[in-house]
Amino acid sequence: MNKGKFCVITLLFSILSLFSASPAMAGDAWVGVYNFQSKMAKQGSASAQFKLGEMHEQGLGTGQDLNKAMEWYRRAAEQDYQPAIQRLKAIEVEKQQAEQARREQQRQARLEQERQAQEQARKEREQRERQEAQRRQAEADKAASAEAESKRSAEELAAARQRAREAAKKMLEGPDAYGEDL
Repeated sequence: MNKGKFCVITLLFSILSLFSASPAMAGDAWVGVYNFQSKMAKQGSASAQFKLGEMHEQGLGTGQDLNKAMEWYRRAAEQDYQPAIQRLKAIEVEKQQAEQARREQQRQARLEQERQAQEQARKEREQRERQEAQRRQAEADKAASAEAESKRSAEELAAARQRAREAAKKMLEGPDAYGEDL
């Protein structure tokens, strides 16, 4: 094993031991790992470039930044580093799935709006139909009432005419018809 690899492994074990000490020390350790990986990545290490991509993606030792993560993954992939190539493909699939899910969510929202609009239109149509039925019923009731009133008036008029005819007949028959003497 060459001296450079031994130093890297030793450094990584030292940093990993810090993670178990305390959360605050773990955060500091990630900053140290980030700084170390950054130095190695700038020297052209594809694995360090990939690790920097992971650290940016997850926000370890630095702020979370998917654009920077993608940049480091691309640099590693340009060196034919397979984990970086696979991660870029996975991110692309995740983006496509997220876009597909977003479109499906929009489609479902649009369908729900259409359903609600149809339901509202149905309720309004039923309300208009009820109002029209009530209006027709009111007109029918009014017409029936007018007809009944007209019939009553006609019956009263016929009865009055009958009484008048009977009275006229008695008058023509003379005074005895009333049972009175004049």
